[in-house]
Amino acid sequence: MMDYQLLKHVKYFNISRNTIYRWKHLKRETGDIKAKPYGPAKGYNAKIDLKEFEELIINHHDKTSKELSIILGNRLQRTRINYYRKLLGYTYKKTHFHSKRDTVLRNELIERR
Repeated sequence: MMDYQLLKHVKYFNISRNTIYRWKHLKRETGDIKAKPYGPAKGYNAKIDLKEFEELIINHHDKTSKELSIILGNRLQRTRINYYRKLLGYTYKKTHFHSKRDTVLRNELIERR
């Protein structure tokens, strides 16, 4: 059966029983019932110097975003690296000298046109 004090507090503060149970559980687990801080998780909002990043891109122009993340010590996620690449105007494009390019097939396609 529900505790009378609990019912009294539920009605007084206009909150659910579940809220009080969660607070009691949090107090038992962490020793405090402070609210968690709002905002983005720490580490995901890393600020970088764009000039340094541009030099890194110039020096490692053939690296993928995953490889650049490893070079940076995993300070930036791959999506952020791609975002900064696009911001600086450096995008990964296959060129005429790309290793996976099939020149014979490409020449056949050009001749058909």
